[in-house]
Amino acid sequence: MPFDPTIYREWLNAFLAWAAPHGIATRCPPTANTAGRLDIGTAQVIARITYWSSGECDAEILDVESEQRIYQCSWTNLQPEHFDTAFAQWLAIVHGPTAQSLPP
Repeated sequence: MPFDPTIYREWLNAFLAWAAPHGIATRCPPTANTAGRLDIGTAQVIARITYWSSGECDAEILDVESEQRIYQCSWTNLQPEHFDTAFAQWLAIVHGPTAQSLPP
């Protein structure tokens, strides 16, 4: 699919709208490939999804106690209608049975 900046900007806006109810959603400073982030911190994990206006996306989770990465996944051309499915495992790990959010 050829690069269409208008579509990808819409996808980035859709990601930020999807992310907001889940944690701290932030638009990164503008660049040639602007991004947005979703950050969640709990007593057990530190988690981030970064979504670029190119449609690329990285998600990772770090275990607080071991300081090790316990989840990492990347996507290309990730469209908004697939956010719930793509991020389901990430959210399940973040909001595991003992997850307690840290204060902001």
